[in-house]
Amino acid sequence: MGDAETPAASLQVTAFSSNPSLIPNSQITVGQGPFPSFRFITVSPLPDQFGTANITVTVTDTGNAEGTDVKSTSRSFQLNVNGVNDPPVIQLLDDPNKTVLVGEQAEWNFVVIDPDSDPGGIKIYIDPNPPPFQFSIVPNPEPPKFSIRVTPDTPGTFPFVLHGKDEQGATASADFLLTALPGVFIEDAIVFEDQPQLFFRVALTFRSEKVVTVEAFTLGMTAFDPIDYIRNRDLITFEPGQTEKFFKVQVLEDEELEGHQFFEFGIFSEKLYYEYLDVLLTAPVNAVIKEAPDADMLGNPYRVGKAKGYIVDNDVSESAQAGHVFEVPCSEIRVELLSVSGSVVKILPPSADDPCRARIELVGDGSATFQVDDGNRRYFKTLYGPGKWRVGPANSVVIESEEGLAVIQYELGDVVHDVQVASGGSVKLSDMSDATGAFQSVEVTAGGVGGSVVVDGFVLVPGVPVLTITASIDIKPGTLDNTVNLSSQGTLPVAILSSSDFDAPSVDAASVTLAGAVVKIRRNGTPLAASEDVNGDGLLDVVVHILTSELQIGEGETRAVLTAMDLTGGIILRGSDTISVVR
Repeated sequence: MGDAETPAASLQVTAFSSNPSLIPNSQITVGQGPFPSFRFITVSPLPDQFGTANITVTVTDTGNAEGTDVKSTSRSFQLNVNGVNDPPVIQLLDDPNKTVLVGEQAEWNFVVIDPDSDPGGIKIYIDPNPPPFQFSIVPNPEPPKFSIRVTPDTPGTFPFVLHGKDEQGATASADFLLTALPGVFIEDAIVFEDQPQLFFRVALTFRSEKVVTVEAFTLGMTAFDPIDYIRNRDLITFEPGQTEKFFKVQVLEDEELEGHQFFEFGIFSEKLYYEYLDVLLTAPVNAVIKEAPDADMLGNPYRVGKAKGYIVDNDVSESAQAGHVFEVPCSEIRVELLSVSGSVVKILPPSADDPCRARIELVGDGSATFQVDDGNRRYFKTLYGPGKWRVGPANSVVIESEEGLAVIQYELGDVVHDVQVASGGSVKLSDMSDATGAFQSVEVTAGGVGGSVVVDGFVLVPGVPVLTITASIDIKPGTLDNTVNLSSQGTLPVAILSSSDFDAPSVDAASVTLAGAVVKIRRNGTPLAASEDVNGDGLLDVVVHILTSELQIGEGETRAVLTAMDLTGGIILRGSDTISVVR
């Protein structure tokens, strides 16, 4: 620019926009160039706006010597502002570095921001793909907020990147670091005062390839150091692959029973006097202290990394009468004594090597009947003396016969199953349920050495689990009266019906009994049985022919019970149907 009468440096320059919503006048500046006749115009459009604006530049001189006759000249140019795709932004709402237990879930919340696109159209993915862990990305009810949930299967440190890509291909990313460690926890322990050592089990939830250490130390509660125990502190070390250690506390015999240091064992008049101390875990290396899932012996939830040690007076037993109820330590099992005949029932304190099971003793040749409630089902059992039994722990009912015979009955549907446990044997009854929680079957596992377990007349192999189920049967299929002529020398047809969960042709026909009677055997030595669809549901059923003359049905009986085992020996079934006896 220039002027014949005014120096270029004295000329005034202004600029204006025709489209202030795109380029406001405040976003236009005039700067000095390298020479007096040069000026620069800087134009800054507003963010995320595009379109056209005319920029008018006006140059004005200073006029004549009197300051009048001011002249100006203007010139316009057009500015086109084109839109561009701004990349999305991933904004973390949590610490990107997290530590969790193996098998447990870590969760991060994040927000996706994109000024140019709908956040719902942002594609979210993880690198590396596939990642070395389970993960899911969950949109929250109000996008653009998301959660990423990660569940590691093994210990280790897992860096990964979360990416977001909009519909135009622009990307954003956020870095994460997940550290998965095994959990370390401690369990309650119990000991009698005449036994000098109290052992606390300290365990890992997952095997580790690294050395894991954790400190354990005692905290006196109602038990006092050095009167009741010797204070201890130790560094517990798990070598690679080890998952179980024990923390030892020396116990001192104390003949004094302090009145404020007892809890009631069931509702009996006698008390178990005890003192207890706390053990605390701290400073784990290559592990995380885990909160134990169960409650302690008094029903109090564990605090993280903490367990109670109970020191029990050793001279406690109980002579119980019908109606007495007691709880099994360390579990949810409740035992009620229903009746006693010809025996004295004693409820003994838990043993030091097995504190989570009730101990029952019968003195004399009589019997006692108990009802066991494990929080899901009720089981009835009769003990025949003299003998000793142990019952527990939670999640299943385990009955061990140290000596004597235990007869257990449990209900499944409308059928009662019988179990006999002889001296030296043990049986575990575990409930099996479907996804809806409906009770379906019981898993029976025989154990022990030397003793036998018999379920519904079938001898179980020790250590082999067997399911007992209720099956539907139809006596004299195709008829409604189900009449049974006990003087007949023929056979009684009985259909074992299939269902969506049970295949009747899998039954061992030779094992079938109905009211004590067996299946008729053909001349070739095979049982008289055939597979056919009896009820027209499209599933093959089995019809067996029972020897009528062997039926053990008394006067007035209106129901007959069938028992059988499948060909694999893994299922015992029992079913019943109505009958009408004629002679």
